[in-house]
Amino acid sequence: MEGIDDFFQTLDVELAGWDNALDPAVPYPLPGFESPAAGPSTAGHVVDGGGIALEDTEGYMDPTYNVLNDSYLCALAKPLRDLIVQSASRAVVSSELNRNAAMAVCMIYRMRAQQQVHAEAAVRPDNDAEEECLRKKSDGYFHRAIDNLQSQPIPLGAKMLAFLDLHEHQFFQVGAAASTVLRRLGDTFVEELGPRPLLDVVKLDSYDRVLLSMYAWSDCVRTITVPKKRTLFAFTRLPGEPSVDSPGTLVDSVTDFVSPLPSLVGLPVGLMLCFAATSNLSAEMDALPDEVVKAKATAIEKAIRAWHLPTPTAHELADSAYYMETLTNSEMWRHAAIIYLYQAVYLHGPLSKVILASLQQILQLGARSLVQYEQSTSRLAPGSDSPAALATPPTTTTPSVTSPAAPPPTSETMDRFFSPVHRAVPFFLAGTCALLPSEREVCLRGLRACGPAKGWSDDVAALERVWEVQGEKGWLRDWRTVLEEEKLHIAFL
Repeated sequence: MEGIDDFFQTLDVELAGWDNALDPAVPYPLPGFESPAAGPSTAGHVVDGGGIALEDTEGYMDPTYNVLNDSYLCALAKPLRDLIVQSASRAVVSSELNRNAAMAVCMIYRMRAQQQVHAEAAVRPDNDAEEECLRKKSDGYFHRAIDNLQSQPIPLGAKMLAFLDLHEHQFFQVGAAASTVLRRLGDTFVEELGPRPLLDVVKLDSYDRVLLSMYAWSDCVRTITVPKKRTLFAFTRLPGEPSVDSPGTLVDSVTDFVSPLPSLVGLPVGLMLCFAATSNLSAEMDALPDEVVKAKATAIEKAIRAWHLPTPTAHELADSAYYMETLTNSEMWRHAAIIYLYQAVYLHGPLSKVILASLQQILQLGARSLVQYEQSTSRLAPGSDSPAALATPPTTTTPSVTSPAAPPPTSETMDRFFSPVHRAVPFFLAGTCALLPSEREVCLRGLRACGPAKGWSDDVAALERVWEVQGEKGWLRDWRTVLEEEKLHIAFL
C-alpha cells in the first residue's frame, strides 16, 4: 500500500502546476480521490458530487462489460479470449473495486451508444437529462473505486484490471492530462514486481500475464509521446539487442514472433517491440558510442521494414473485409514505426525522404479506411439496424443502473467504436510531420473519427498547437519538445 499512499500524497502537488493544462470549464475528479470525511461508502447507496444516488450493485455485472472486453481483445485467439473475458467477469461480480471500476466505464459506453443513435438519426434530443445522468453515475462509480483502492489490500491482478477501466474513464470524461496522472498509479502497481520487470509476451499463460501485457502495450505507446522515456517493462527478444541464441548478433527480425495476443488496439506485437526498442534506444543513445547507436538503429529498422502479418488462416480469410482492415491498420502502424525511429533516433525532420515516404503511405491507406468507415456509419439509419434496435436486454437488471433508453451496446456497435481507434496513433504521428493543409486534414479526420472523448479532443488540440508553433516560428521543431514547453498532454486508449 506504500506505493499507492505515495501516489495520493503527491497528487495535489502534481495538479498544482497544471492549471494551464486542464480545461477550467471541466470539473476535475482527481482531487476527490481522498476518502470523504464522512467515512467509507455504506451499503445501499452513496450520493456522489453530482447528487446522483448509486444503488448497491453487489453481484451485478452490466452486460456492456463483456461486449467491451471481447471487442477490445478481438485479436486474442479463442478460447483464451473467452477465458480472459470470463475471468474479468468473475472479478467484477466478486470484487467491489472491480465492480465499481467496470460500472464507471460501462456507463460511458452506454452513453456513447446513445449518442450514436442520436447522431445516426441526425437529431439532438431536447432533453439530455439521461445522458447527463449516465455521465454522473460514471463519475460516481469512479470515485467509489478510488475509495476501494485506498481502503484494503488488493491482489495485483484485480488492481491492474481496475486501473485499465479507471484510466479509460479519465480519458473519456476528463482528458489526456487526467489519464496521464492516473497512469502513474498504474506504474506503482507494476513496480510492485520490481524495477523494469521482464515480460515475455509469448508466454501469456495466465490471466495476470495478459493484464500486464495489456498495460505494457499502452506503456509502449506512452513512450512515443515523451522524449527520452524508457519502457516500464524489459522485454525479451527486442530488436537491436543481442540475440539469446547468438550473443554476438543483434536481433533484427520480429516477423516470426508468435504471441497469443498478436495485436492490441491495432498495434501488432512485433511492431510493438520495435516501438519499445526505439524508445529505449532514444533514451540511451546519448551515453552510447555512435557506432553502437547506428548498429542498433539499423537492426530496428530492418525489423520494421521486414515485418508483415502472418499468413492468414482459412478462418481469418472467411471475413475478407475484416482481414483487409487488419492489414491496412498493420501497415499504417509499420510506417508509423519508421517515422518514429527516424524522428527519435536519427533526428530527421518532416522533409526527410524516408519520413515523407512513410507519411504518404499512412495518408493513402488512412484516407481509404476513413472513406469506408464513414460510409459504413452513414448507412446505419435508425430502424432495424440501429444500435438501439440491435441491443439485447441485460440478463440482470438494476433499474437505477440501466433503462430502456440507454441499452447496452452490441458487439457490432462496440466494434465500430474501436475501428478508428486502431488507427489513431499512426494518424497522430503522420500529423506531426504533415505540412500541407490537405495532409493535416486527413490526420485530423482520423483522430476525430475516434469519437467525442475528451482525450481525443486533447490530442487534436495538441497537434493543432504543434502546427501553430511551427507556423509562428518558421522552424520545424521536435513535436514532443513543443508539447512539453506548452504543457500539453496527449494520450491514447
